[in-house]
Amino acid sequence: MRIEFTPQRADVKYKVVEEIIYIKANDKVIKVDFSKTPNGKLCDLIDYISDAKRVDGELIVTLIQPLDKEGNELPAIVDFEIEEYEEVIFEWKSWEEIEQEENQPSELDMLALAVMELGKLIMNGGK
Repeated sequence: MRIEFTPQRADVKYKVVEEIIYIKANDKVIKVDFSKTPNGKLCDLIDYISDAKRVDGELIVTLIQPLDKEGNELPAIVDFEIEEYEEVIFEWKSWEEIEQEENQPSELDMLALAVMELGKLIMNGGK
C-alpha cells in the first residue's frame, strides 16, 4: 500500500495493518478495510481519507496529514490500542463500472434523442 498525504489542521492519528486503516480522532476509532477491494476507486467520502484507489493491484490511499496550530506536521501513523472501533462501510467501484457509467448517455442526451425522434415523426406526417 502506498500512502500519500494532504496537509490539514486536524487532530487525527492512523494505525495501518496491511490494507486496513484505523483512524483515531476525537477519542473515537474507525476501521476502514480496503483488503478486499479490486482495481477501482473509493466513491464515498470517509473522514480523514481524501482518496483511495487500486491501480494494477497497488492500493494508493491519501490521508489527511495532521498539522498543529503553527502548520507543523504532526506524527500521522502511530501505534495505538484498539479497544473498540466502528467499521466504515463504503462504496467502491471497479474501473470497468466507472467506465460504463461514464459512457452511458445522460438524461439530457436521452431527452435530445427523444425530441429528434418526435421531430422526425412530425416531419413525416406521423408515420
